[in-house]
Amino acid sequence: MTDTDVEALERRLRTVERALGDDETHTKPLSTADVADTTEFERRLDALESDLTELQAAVQAIRGYVGNVRSVNDEVADRAETALAKVEALEADRQSQAVERGSPGDGGRTRSSAPRTAIAHDDRARGPSGPTRPNAAEATDGGLDRRTATTGGQSTSDWGLDDEPESPADETSHGLLARVRDLL
Repeated sequence: MTDTDVEALERRLRTVERALGDDETHTKPLSTADVADTTEFERRLDALESDLTELQAAVQAIRGYVGNVRSVNDEVADRAETALAKVEALEADRQSQAVERGSPGDGGRTRSSAPRTAIAHDDRARGPSGPTRPNAAEATDGGLDRRTATTGGQSTSDWGLDDEPESPADETSHGLLARVRDLL
């Protein structure tokens, strides 16, 4: 055998020994810098995991808060619609009583006997966070405002709701409307 054959056999033998031997015995030991880097990475990973846990808790708290706000908004909207319907019913009763007495009750102006109707719950669209009010573009039907359409073509100024009161009876009802508007 020649030297090259012996060298080739030795290389093959070392390869077989490495393949059969323990992997840890042939690995290079970690240096102090490598251990420090590993420790630093572990510390940073722990800090990031802690921050992530805090952020997840904060997101859950915000979701709970938003859910409560949506719930309160829905309740307030329902109460406002109920109050508005009651005020409109009172106004319609007042108007019908004035017509029955033969006096329009607004200083000589005439009014239609058609009562105003409350905005129905069906007029509300379902949004991602619950019922919503129609915007100005959606609130028109063929160029007619829904509020005007529900009052028989009359605006609230035709009923004296937007004007200053002209009699003590008008002053009381105007005060009631003003208080309801302030609450809404």
